[in-house]
Amino acid sequence: MGVDLGEIIQRKRISLDDLSGKTIAIDAYNALYQFLAVIRGEKGERIKWESIFEG
Repeated sequence: MGVDLGEIIQRKRISLDDLSGKTIAIDAYNALYQFLAVIRGEKGERIKWESIFEG
């Protein structure tokens, strides 16, 4: 998913200092979904925080 902007916008490398004082938005929906899917239990149930720390 997503839009390939490579043909209409030139790529420019910037540093984090260039973003200082600016507001940015990051679309992390797919990454967060994959992370949550990976941390499911063996049967697909949600893992409880207590079980993570019990060893």
